[in-house]
Amino acid sequence: MIELALLACIAVPLAVGLFLTLRAPQDEAVVARWALGAATLSAGASALAALAWLAGGAHAVQTPPRALFGHENYRFTFELVLDGLAVAFLALVQFATGMVMRFSRFYLHREPGFQRFFATVLLFQSAMCLLTLAANLDLMFAAWEMVGLSSFLLIAFYRERQSAVRNALKTYSVYRVADIGMLLAACLEGSGRHTLIGLCLLLAALGKSAQVPFSFWVPRAMEGPTPSSALFYGALSVHAGAYLLLRTYPLWDASLTVHLAIAAFGLATAIVASLFSRVQTTIKGQVGYASVTQVGMIFVEISLGLTRLALVHTACNAILRCYQLLISPSVVAHHLRQQATAGAARPDRRRSPYDLVLPRRWRPTVYAFAVSEGYFRELLKAAFWFPLRRLGEALRPRRSLVFAAGAAAILTTLGFARGAPPRAAVAVSAGLVALALAFSACGLALWRRPMLATWAICGSSLLSAGAMYALVSARHVYAAWFYAAGIGLAGAIGLVGFAVAVWRQREVARFSGLAAQRPTAASWAFVGALGVAGFPILPTFWGEDLLLHASLAGSGIVSLLLAGLLALNGYLAIRNYAFTFFGPGAPGAEAADAGRHASARAAGLAGAGRLVAMAGHPPEIPVGGQGPPLDRPEDALHAGWRSPPGTPTR
Repeated sequence: MIELALLACIAVPLAVGLFLTLRAPQDEAVVARWALGAATLSAGASALAALAWLAGGAHAVQTPPRALFGHENYRFTFELVLDGLAVAFLALVQFATGMVMRFSRFYLHREPGFQRFFATVLLFQSAMCLLTLAANLDLMFAAWEMVGLSSFLLIAFYRERQSAVRNALKTYSVYRVADIGMLLAACLEGSGRHTLIGLCLLLAALGKSAQVPFSFWVPRAMEGPTPSSALFYGALSVHAGAYLLLRTYPLWDASLTVHLAIAAFGLATAIVASLFSRVQTTIKGQVGYASVTQVGMIFVEISLGLTRLALVHTACNAILRCYQLLISPSVVAHHLRQQATAGAARPDRRRSPYDLVLPRRWRPTVYAFAVSEGYFRELLKAAFWFPLRRLGEALRPRRSLVFAAGAAAILTTLGFARGAPPRAAVAVSAGLVALALAFSACGLALWRRPMLATWAICGSSLLSAGAMYALVSARHVYAAWFYAAGIGLAGAIGLVGFAVAVWRQREVARFSGLAAQRPTAASWAFVGALGVAGFPILPTFWGEDLLLHASLAGSGIVSLLLAGLLALNGYLAIRNYAFTFFGPGAPGAEAADAGRHASARAAGLAGAGRLVAMAGHPPEIPVGGQGPPLDRPEDALHAGWRSPPGTPTR
């Protein structure tokens, strides 16, 4: 009975979400009935399972493992667990999702994407239920990927806006970094290497929960509708990293290094995120960073072994931040009414706790650090993104040579790599990894020609499969062939979609918005991008697991590089799709967007000059400010309504 109830709470929202996705647009009342009915059935099944668990003595219940896929000694099993931790977090998931969906029924009235919003939220609900109940890391990784995809789709909900799509891609790039840690931890599960598993899980948790140095994506993820921001970055998604550490606590508890690392990152995040929240120019950014601050403290509690306190803290913070984000449009409307009737509100003169600690001469520096969000985004881009982009620009004129070298390398590997000595196999694998990186760089630089970019990205993934083919022993050759076949199928589907969409166009502009003109082609290209990214149930998802499980025994360093390459290629595939099918699609939009970014950079430099020239006091941030009239309260969330006169908005 418990197993059936748990399956129902996962399957019902997933099935209804797919139904709403594939069905023609319907009346809002019909869509709301389907969505709220599915959410109610899922919550009822969860409550039934919890009651049965309590009636059985509240002992942990684990369903029998059912193999969904396997080869040799690798098994991907579907097994669920219900214990006190799962019951508490599942109750939080169902309560928050139900309240947000009920709120959205009226908040999103007459929105063009009404049906798409509820379909995506149902996908997220199913993914969170699966993440909560999964009894092994492989299954948790599948749910982890589903949560990341639904987050990307909801941040880019207003897909005609360039800023929404840009920020969705920035958030998704951090999620892909987190996927590296999650995938490696899943492959290492059962190896007994507690410290390595714990550090991989920590990397996954840092990215998903916006901890230092990945905290910069939180305000940018608020581009989606307010209900999705409340559900994802107030209540559930931002706490998924903390839940991951709580669920996997027995795997890394024996390692003091992991405990210290979790405490260090959590404490650092609690300090810097509290600074960041005080200088945000939007109410959603303030609440988002406040939530991240509390999650940092939850990390510290977990590192100290206070798991029950961390669980209670998670539930309380999630409910509070969800409530604050849901009422944020009303708060904005209230302040706008105050300004219209009584003029601009007075600045908040309450003293900060930092006033008691920081010397006066340090305050401008700390203020500049907080305004720039610690320069974490700039540092990460300078360390990883800019070198890759420069490499792609350098190789773009010579892409024919790069493609020919890749084809020759694959043929050579197929003919001569098998049976090579271990050191030679590692050397061949390293060379293929370097060539795969060159292909990925070309895919990054060729975004104006999406079909060529797809060829380059898929070629990089095929070279990664070749590297693993050369590295692993003969009995694991099936893994490389399986993954290569999945990439070939995904690439073919994606190329069909791009070919139809960009027919007779040599190049496309950034954010061409072709989804509105070519919806069928957009669907094909999206399925292909998901295949390259390794979305669950698709062949590449199983192939990634097979390859990394097989290759870790050959060379840990090469396997780490390959995991990074697979994550990068998944991001580039989604980026290639978004650049072609999302955005306004108006002529000259890219030039206007570049002009706005240049103006913003100039304003930022001018603001930095003013900060340097300050004598001591950072400027006060008022509660309200003057601005143009807004049609909807939510428009003020991104209008810089809290900015003082002369302060550039971001």
